[in-house]
Amino acid sequence: MNMWFPFLSLYFKNLVVVVVVVVVVIVVALAIVLVVVAVVLIVVVVEVVLVVIVVASVKVVVVVVIVVVVVVVIELVLASEQDVSIEEKVLVSGHKQMGCDSIHSVVGRKLEG
Repeated sequence: MNMWFPFLSLYFKNLVVVVVVVVVVIVVALAIVLVVVAVVLIVVVVEVVLVVIVVASVKVVVVVVIVVVVVVVIELVLASEQDVSIEEKVLVSGHKQMGCDSIHSVVGRKLEG
């Protein structure tokens, strides 16, 4: 039995090394799986948050548009009740009217005489 003992000792040492390596590989694989799951969860949470932000932004835009429309309708109703006319000025494409243009015109007329 003594002559087999060194071989058994070597066998068990190798077995311990193999078991340790297998356990380490399993732990590393589980860690990788956990990291992948965590990344997927973070991506999902970020997407949900972005969707909530977009939906909230759309709601805000819709509310602002509704408020603007209501204000314009109220102004039109009040203007028609008080017999006020609303004049719209539309610029022709390619032409712009600026405040400085009218000042230049006044100065030009004064200089011409």
